[in-house]
Amino acid sequence: MATPSSNSPLISVVIPTYNRPHYLREAIASALAQTYTNIEVLVRDNASGDETRRVVMSFRDPRIHYHRHDSNVGQTRNVIAGCIATRGKYVANLHDDDVWEPDFLAKLVRPLEENAAVAIAFSDHYIIDAEGALDPAMTRKNTRHWKRHMLTPGLHAPLHRIAVVDMSIPLSMASLMRRSAIDWSDVPDLPSCYDVWLMYLVSRDGQAGYYVPERLTRYRVHSGSETAIGRMRVDQGFVMCCDHMLVDERMRSVWPEIQLELARACADLGLTLARQGRTAEGRPYLRRSLQLRWTLRGLTLYGMSFSPSLLSGRNGISIQKSPAPALGIPGNKRSLTTARTE
Repeated sequence: MATPSSNSPLISVVIPTYNRPHYLREAIASALAQTYTNIEVLVRDNASGDETRRVVMSFRDPRIHYHRHDSNVGQTRNVIAGCIATRGKYVANLHDDDVWEPDFLAKLVRPLEENAAVAIAFSDHYIIDAEGALDPAMTRKNTRHWKRHMLTPGLHAPLHRIAVVDMSIPLSMASLMRRSAIDWSDVPDLPSCYDVWLMYLVSRDGQAGYYVPERLTRYRVHSGSETAIGRMRVDQGFVMCCDHMLVDERMRSVWPEIQLELARACADLGLTLARQGRTAEGRPYLRRSLQLRWTLRGLTLYGMSFSPSLLSGRNGISIQKSPAPALGIPGNKRSLTTARTE
């Protein structure tokens, strides 16, 4: 391990994990292999089995700090508690099934050090499969989906549109945040979408971001990336985020777009609940979606909620959810975190 220079700031790396020891080993190794060496690595174990602890301890690196919760505290509380426990000037989040390129931190810390107005630096990323093989076609599709192919390199301010509308900033695995730029106490206990909330906190006060147009992270898509329960948590968390942003005058410039995404999230959440036999819980979301944005699909779903067997797919009728990109990422530009880290 190279010795960091005396003036290089400490970077804190938070790795939330839950029962994925094989992938976790790769994630930790990629953090420790960074060319920027003045780091601390906080592994936050959300009540996994003992194999996770054995993987962490096998590295024998003094930069690693391991914490295991006695019970599952949920994705948001696990990640945010880790961020609050950091000591670094900058904070990066790395999911336990993703990996960084060796110069990820070195290339993102530079613009933060050079410009005190920059609250977050971010890059593009690759898509890899369960075994770690690159998927070039899906990588290109992913870049275009999140509109990073349209971003100019360098400084961006304000961040409202690219952060919470286009969601071009992959905060959960391809960003480096200035710790002091975020009010870590102002994060509710969301079921998911902590990254959307943090992007709201970064953008609401007009802070700047810096885009490095290189693929410096490998985002893994695998069978555990997304589940029906996970998608429901994403929609629930996204609804909570949108509701808050829609009463914050600092976000007024993007209210119409946020309202549109809220309507879509409500429709998807209502449909998911109805398909689980929880129609009484789902119908208010379907009704709200229709109130926010009248569409034939919304009207159809709301009407069918009074005949639960239709929404459940029985009697040969199937209603599809809004299309989502085949990336292990929920549709309609929702959170990148999905339910991958419990």
